[in-house]
Amino acid sequence: MESSKLIIATTALNRPDLHKDIFPDWLIFLKELNLDIIWIINIDCIDKLHFTYEETVNNFKKMLDTDVDLYILPKKDVGFLASCQRLSKYIYDYGILNIKNNKLHKIAWLEDDWRCRADRFKVNCSNLVKIMGEKSLLSFRFLRQKYIWALSPSIMTYNLFLELHYSCWDECKKKNIKGDPEHLLGLYCRKQFNVDRLKSVLILNSRFKQVKPEFNDLTFVKSPYGCIMLLEKQKKPDLILNTLKNLTDTIEFIKKDRCVISVAPHMIEDKGRDYMEKYNIKKNKHDGVKYENK
Repeated sequence: MESSKLIIATTALNRPDLHKDIFPDWLIFLKELNLDIIWIINIDCIDKLHFTYEETVNNFKKMLDTDVDLYILPKKDVGFLASCQRLSKYIYDYGILNIKNNKLHKIAWLEDDWRCRADRFKVNCSNLVKIMGEKSLLSFRFLRQKYIWALSPSIMTYNLFLELHYSCWDECKKKNIKGDPEHLLGLYCRKQFNVDRLKSVLILNSRFKQVKPEFNDLTFVKSPYGCIMLLEKQKKPDLILNTLKNLTDTIEFIKKDRCVISVAPHMIEDKGRDYMEKYNIKKNKHDGVKYENK
């Protein structure tokens, strides 16, 4: 019988000192799903960071090897888009060989510079994932727009990953299209379907995030395609007009449609920006590849 898997895709740089601060908390949080974990990592090595590829690999093995099936891709030329393409192709090929029922499995997109702050939300990962439909993305960042292509830490269904991420980056490779992978993914999504009609759910924990009237004005939660799921029902205010009553209502709302799910307050913290500031390095946003002195 085919067991359910969580396939984690990680784009990383050669900065194992940062990884020691990032990944242990993610592993604890994601293990709550009780799924078989397959962790696939691509490491880009940039000259301005003094750690080697081998040091970075060995650090990942020390942190993760005993708890997951770990696959670290061979060293290649540096490039964020190329990194995304290698990861998505590896996942696709893995699925061809090992997956029969796509509905059983999920993909976690987890770059190496976002710290898990599950303590800010106080909800188990397994409880958040319960509401996901067949083509859902659960973002651990508070989204104000329906950016189903956002590459901040998230869990998505395997079917959605194949339909969007793999298909987009595979097409870019075949047509030799260059650019920032998240931007290209956004353009691809807008070509494939009407983003305005994309369903969305905001999971709002009112114990930690104050509910204000302007929540009703967010594109993310406007009817008929958006809703709010309040975790603290006893604090449910009258001002939230488009609120789902319970888990069953939420699952019924999402059904089999494409849906982007966001949480508030967000559960992640960007640690990469300060890290690169320390080394006086900036990323060239035009191609998402080059790293330069500031």
